[in-house]
Amino acid sequence: MIFAEAMTSVWKEIAAELGDDTKSRDIKRQLAYHGWCDLFIGLVQVIEASQNVLEKIPESAKKLVKQAILSSSMQTKRSYVTNAVVDVLVDRVWQAFKGAMCGHVPLLSIITGEDTLRSLRILAVFTCPAPEKHKEVREHALKPLGDDVKKILTEQTKMRLAKLFDEWATGDDNWPLRT
Repeated sequence: MIFAEAMTSVWKEIAAELGDDTKSRDIKRQLAYHGWCDLFIGLVQVIEASQNVLEKIPESAKKLVKQAILSSSMQTKRSYVTNAVVDVLVDRVWQAFKGAMCGHVPLLSIITGEDTLRSLRILAVFTCPAPEKHKEVREHALKPLGDDVKKILTEQTKMRLAKLFDEWATGDDNWPLRT
């Protein structure tokens, strides 16, 4: 919810900060072209790179997010998404991100959690107009999410097999494969 509010309120701030309302529509359109997913991937990369020191280096972390957006494989098609636009965007979203994480729990204990990473990865995938064409989304969101699923399925399979083996070994008559 906090990201959605930050994303929707940022338009007026970008136009005001840049002093040019005429480019606002083009900026919105170009951010919709992989800008939001790049933002979420940038946050994922920051968390992955600095899991234990994020609170000590907020400015460096913001720079990493900005760099992730500006060095994205999709950036060449977003001429209006300039350094100035990315600066405003990341500053606003970073404040919302820190605010959400600092609410009642220390930033580091939440931000390094797997649930946070998973949520950001899912947001990146869902906001990406073409994940199959977006290298960073594939590397930092889809692959790790796929690995999560494999891990979960593997653990569930192990538990089920152990249960079935235990039932078979103890001679449980309710075992599904007994005739």
